[in-house]
Amino acid sequence: MIYRVVFSSDAEKQLNKLDKSVRVQIIDYLKTRIEGSTNPRMLGNAMTGDFKGSWRYKVGKYRVICDFKDNICVVQVIKVGHRKNVYDLGGNDMRKKIIAANWKMNMTPAEAARFAGELVPLVDVPEVDVVICAPFVLFGAVWVNAEGTTVALGAQNMHYEDKGAFTGEISADMLSAVQVSHVIIGHSERRQYFNETDCTVNKKVKKALSAGIAPIMCCGESLLQREMGITIEHIRMQIKLGLLDVSAGDAAKVVIAYEPIWAIGTGVTATTAQAEEACAAIRQVLTEIYDKSTADKIRIQYGGSVTPANAAELFAQPNIDGALVGGASLSLDFAKIVEAAK
Repeated sequence: MIYRVVFSSDAEKQLNKLDKSVRVQIIDYLKTRIEGSTNPRMLGNAMTGDFKGSWRYKVGKYRVICDFKDNICVVQVIKVGHRKNVYDLGGNDMRKKIIAANWKMNMTPAEAARFAGELVPLVDVPEVDVVICAPFVLFGAVWVNAEGTTVALGAQNMHYEDKGAFTGEISADMLSAVQVSHVIIGHSERRQYFNETDCTVNKKVKKALSAGIAPIMCCGESLLQREMGITIEHIRMQIKLGLLDVSAGDAAKVVIAYEPIWAIGTGVTATTAQAEEACAAIRQVLTEIYDKSTADKIRIQYGGSVTPANAAELFAQPNIDGALVGGASLSLDFAKIVEAAK
């Protein structure tokens, strides 16, 4: 069988940033060291051989991950000890599902270390981007288990200033220094209890992007707003203000999480139709702000009582690219949600 390997110009630039010896080892691996293959060969941008599923190989400080599907080889190179997806060496044009665990204010470091030790091996899969957004004091407990895997470390909040007299706050540079690759911004609980506004959300989004951290920007309506029939109007406003003065190139790096406030932690989930309607409206306003190409690149999550029972149906919708998971991320059921996204 022949598999097409796509190396975009940007991907080639990233590959060229690696030390020459490492680059040679990785290319040599792609050509001749494919585990489980029969007579592997690499011809231009095509690979031939008997490949099955996914495999990974460690080259020095780097981990090579390849996923074979539909005659396309999706290749990633991840620096061990660094945050996820430092180098992305190609793949197809479909949006990859992203599942983020929001642990909120739960667990001690000892509890988190034990739980992460059980969870990470279950969700260390190349087909889905998995992020664990933990309280600040649990970063170490998560990272000791996630380092060298495809599981990324995320934060639940950050400040928009670089430093200063902001007692109790954490800066983007602080997060970046401890391998954080994603940060939740504008969660409804932050808006409700800590006076987060669309203005501060916008400042945080821009600061996170400048630090190389992917924002998971939240939006969603209250029960009253839904009953008044202004759901779409409200989330359109949140998206426009949250992405104010954010370029199209940077916007493509943002993950948007649609979370109807009335469904968070209540056990009540928006119907599949309601969730898809809102996510489609978000993609439409992104098209209006930027263009269709940019809007099609941005991943939109659904959040609000996502469980293993409803995950597959939600992920089957054309505009739902994953989930921001709260309560269900505190048990090994989270792995079933990740499985549903594969």
